[in-house]
Amino acid sequence: MTMKLLDVRWFSGQQCVGIVRCEVEYEGICYYVGSVSGQDEAVDTEHIMAWGAQFPREVGDLLFGLDAIRNGDAVPLPHSREYAEAMIRVAQFYLENINAERS
Repeated sequence: MTMKLLDVRWFSGQQCVGIVRCEVEYEGICYYVGSVSGQDEAVDTEHIMAWGAQFPREVGDLLFGLDAIRNGDAVPLPHSREYAEAMIRVAQFYLENINAERS
């Protein structure tokens, strides 16, 4: 199984913790988390990729800024009529302000 490093986030206090985002052959994007020495970033990253615990994909996507809704790439479907109407009002307000700025 091959793994390709895509990104890493570090957190430190008394210990150094890393969350690694990588592409895993046959599995796709995966996240792994682990506690490391903090002495050598490359060695620590490799250690987490090899021995880290799996980290939830949906949380990893949020942490690494890959959430489609937060990035504006997707729109949440309304769960009620009131929510749908509120979305319409926000869109109309946005469009009115954009048109006002252009004139």
